[in-house]
Amino acid sequence: MRIQRLVIVIFVGLLAWPLLTTTASAQMVEGEMADAAIAYRQGIMQSMQSHAGAISNILKSKVPHTGHLAGHAAAMAAMVKMYDDIFPKGSEVGATRLKAEFFTNMATAEGIIKKLQAETMTLAEVAKSGDPAKVGPQLGKVFGQCGACHGTFRK
Repeated sequence: MRIQRLVIVIFVGLLAWPLLTTTASAQMVEGEMADAAIAYRQGIMQSMQSHAGAISNILKSKVPHTGHLAGHAAAMAAMVKMYDDIFPKGSEVGATRLKAEFFTNMATAEGIIKKLQAETMTLAEVAKSGDPAKVGPQLGKVFGQCGACHGTFRK
């Protein structure tokens, strides 16, 4: 009887785990947790910037690595998928340039993020061709979405 109860408790716990972790990521962060959330987000943003810069340098023929276009674009696609949950409420306070308006205008913020994600996924597909003439215009579309968010929600 005790073993059956234990199995049921474990089973229910396993079923509830995704719900509990999703709820936790949507909660407000404070203090050290906010500082860590900000640093984590900034690291992801810096990674995006580094890969976009590398693609840009390849397209400008500053470096001869057209064979790396797909790798950089794939890395950007992996990073941009993380944007869905790297903006916890409370992470607009501290060492960040994120405006509080991000959280009061979530529909706009989420719309820009979804467009950025779509354009970055398209970039990853286009970059597989290795053709700078196709990659350049798509990278411009990605930069357009970066600018839309930064222009609206960055201090």
